[in-house]
Amino acid sequence: MVSVIITGGTRGIGRAISTKLINEGYHIYAIYRNRHEEAQKFSEQFDSINISLHQVDISNRDEVSDFFNKIRMSSIETIALVNNAGIYHVPQKKNEEDVFKSNVLGTHYMTNAFAEYRRAGNFIDIGAVVNIGSTTGMHGPTGSEIYAASKSAMHRLISVQAYKFAKENILHINTIAPGPVPTELLLSVPASQGIDKMTAQTPTGRLTKPEEIAVLAYFLIKNRNLNIVGAEISIDGGRILGF
Repeated sequence: MVSVIITGGTRGIGRAISTKLINEGYHIYAIYRNRHEEAQKFSEQFDSINISLHQVDISNRDEVSDFFNKIRMSSIETIALVNNAGIYHVPQKKNEEDVFKSNVLGTHYMTNAFAEYRRAGNFIDIGAVVNIGSTTGMHGPTGSEIYAASKSAMHRLISVQAYKFAKENILHINTIAPGPVPTELLLSVPASQGIDKMTAQTPTGRLTKPEEIAVLAYFLIKNRNLNIVGAEISIDGGRILGF
């Protein structure tokens, strides 16, 4: 058995990825920031050998470092990191800096720490990083300036890291860019502004399911030795083509 780290691994897209990988035989380090009871309830669906929960603020460099110090003590090799956690919109009274800290610095800290873990471990096989970006970071619709800017910065950061760590033969880094996904966040928005509107903008006539993103993440992890580096794979039913 080998391990995969998934940030935001107990909710939404991260929850679907965790479930898929556990069902495929991986051990999961599921990172969450808050909502402990919800995270605990999710983990109880699986045998303790398949999942371990870790409460980490990924935008805090020290907490990220402490987390990796813990997994270094494990005899199980960690082969991949899924950077899924992030702030998906800017709620009222929310500090806009938190969006950048989570979406950009969180990705930066986790990827660099994972690269150091792989480097220090002298593993034979290459590691994988799968980032969950957003088509918003590629075209930036109006009304989400801060979020779009943070995702654009995240995508650019990832491209630099992908080149750097591929040159070192440590990591193959790629990005999945979903369009709107019917998670709790989107379902909380009135249908006329959320699902109905976005579905009408999608050529395939439906939104992408979290489980579809999980299948793609699994493919990139399982086939991490393929010569795929720095790819941005949109999975949005062609919606981005209309912008």
